[in-house]
Amino acid sequence: MRTFINLLKVLFDNRRIIALTTLIELKKRHAGSVLGPAWIIVYPALLLVMYLFIYLAVFKVKVTGIHSPFEYSLFVLAGIIPYLGFSEALNGSVLLISQNRHLIANVILPMEVLPVRLICIALVSQCMGLIILMTMLCLGGGMVSWAWLWIPPMLVLEFFFLAGLAYIFSALGVLLKDLTQIMAIVTLFLLFISPVGYTREMVPPQLRIVLYFNPVYYLVECFREPLLYGHSPSMEIMRIYIPLCGILFFLGGVMFKKTLHTLSDLA
Repeated sequence: MRTFINLLKVLFDNRRIIALTTLIELKKRHAGSVLGPAWIIVYPALLLVMYLFIYLAVFKVKVTGIHSPFEYSLFVLAGIIPYLGFSEALNGSVLLISQNRHLIANVILPMEVLPVRLICIALVSQCMGLIILMTMLCLGGGMVSWAWLWIPPMLVLEFFFLAGLAYIFSALGVLLKDLTQIMAIVTLFLLFISPVGYTREMVPPQLRIVLYFNPVYYLVECFREPLLYGHSPSMEIMRIYIPLCGILFFLGGVMFKKTLHTLSDLA
């Protein structure tokens, strides 16, 4: 417990540095590219087009309560946006220590700060996507729902969820050099077995247990239900997801903190 408390103290003491460096990284991210910050919109849009082609044009999927391609687009976007935050966090965490060894060597940033900064960057991009989705919902004739007030708490939970994973995989990424390639395959696999283009009710009963071992499933459901259906996330999801967020953040933080000296030597 003392190790975890020390981690929280480091994060609190460096909160301004985390905020400042997050803004700097966001500005640098698309510097020099042709589209620049527009990639925040373009990338989800390309994934959306792919889903519409596969599920609507090829498989002709019918989702209960959805009656038009526009409604299905909103349904898919509500799943893609949380997935992209998850994917960015996991794929970025694997090379996090080695890519920032200059900051570690010069003691510019404590190592404990790096995974949290990565999650902040991923969540800022995700928030931009959520704002666009909410705008589309309003323009499409939807009503602003009180259930949208669940979005900030869901983002807080997602922060702890992803930070725990980032601490774990940033430590493993230093020890296992092949993890970059493995993680790219895993995140892509999780996309296709997540209820992004379909509902959980469409999954055969004997296979639904797979959803509960898929972290993306919890993210998708926690955002989609308030945004599209106007009600709070289901208790079935939350009674698993909330403890999972706390456990992952605690275990990931402790694991990272205890291996700190080893990681700095190997980076």
